[in-house]
Amino acid sequence: MADSFLLMIDNSGKLIYYLIEDGAFVTEHRSENPLVKVFPNRTGTRAVCIDNTGNGYLYNAVKETVQMIPNFQSETKNVLWDLGNQNMFTTVDRQNMQTYMQISLSLEGPQIIHLPEYLRLEDLDKPKPGVVTSYDQDLKPIILKDGYVYSHARSEGIRGMYLITHSHMNSWRGSNDSDEGHLRYFL
Repeated sequence: MADSFLLMIDNSGKLIYYLIEDGAFVTEHRSENPLVKVFPNRTGTRAVCIDNTGNGYLYNAVKETVQMIPNFQSETKNVLWDLGNQNMFTTVDRQNMQTYMQISLSLEGPQIIHLPEYLRLEDLDKPKPGVVTSYDQDLKPIILKDGYVYSHARSEGIRGMYLITHSHMNSWRGSNDSDEGHLRYFL
């Protein structure tokens, strides 16, 4: 469910957009292989789709385009869209998160980048592989904002951590920040 749309996958694996306000079906998307999961952004204009072969791609409902997601893990069980950066999302499997950035305009055309970790300005010009953020299996990631993941912990309530791609943010915001401070910032 998105702000204005209800997204559904029918029995044949086709993605259907239903406009809640008008009570009408507005568009549909059929992929080569039947879809099994869909994770829309807040507005519903883009969605990460997973087909029955375990492949993941980004579907843009406005442009009706498809972009394959590099290094996509077939074990993905959730996708968190960043609330602070509408072009960033993180895929979540049992114990890892992988962070991606969708770039609409570049010299190579539209692309999705598996984000690496940059700790020095000198590294920006060097190609680096995407990184994986591991997390404790007791945690259930629920919200992503500006590279900070809020997770539900069975024993402790809400906990948070930066993705590896945003690990430099700890030093910018101060190493004494607590999860509660980040939660106040989010709310």
